[in-house]
Amino acid sequence: MTPDEFSSLPTSVALRILLDGSAKLQEIVAATEKPRSPMPPRFDRRLRRKGGQYVWASESSLESLTFWLGKNREGAQNGGEYADKNAKEAEQLERWVAWRTWFPSEVWTGTRGNNEGVRAAAPSKSPRLYQWEPREEPMVREREQTRGDAYEDAGQGDDVYPDDGAHF
Repeated sequence: MTPDEFSSLPTSVALRILLDGSAKLQEIVAATEKPRSPMPPRFDRRLRRKGGQYVWASESSLESLTFWLGKNREGAQNGGEYADKNAKEAEQLERWVAWRTWFPSEVWTGTRGNNEGVRAAAPSKSPRLYQWEPREEPMVREREQTRGDAYEDAGQGDDVYPDDGAHF
């Protein structure tokens, strides 16, 4: 069989030929423990892009996830203001990279924010860009005046007994 003929074989057939033909390779395979496939990540992640946009990790290709994992690891190692944030993001991306390595074209189902049972789009090298939701202004409650605030209304309207001089 020529090398071109061998490379055109289905992967499982080619592997069987290699294993059957090499006793040393059979020993190596027999000594290796079968790896466990990773579980799909439970929660989706937003990956920041320029211009106030993001993509979902679940819709990103293995190459894209690996790129962002490298960027976050680099940021964590360099230290600085965002080192802790980059380290946490890298830890989450490691799960995505492990799962995408085993299942490069699998459609992910899980939780995005408060939405459970979300079915993501198929992974792509150019996933859909989403806009960040505008942040709501923080609610600032005005201080409520309550009876008995120290120093402010001390003695004003709180007198149970009128000041008629008849105290016990």
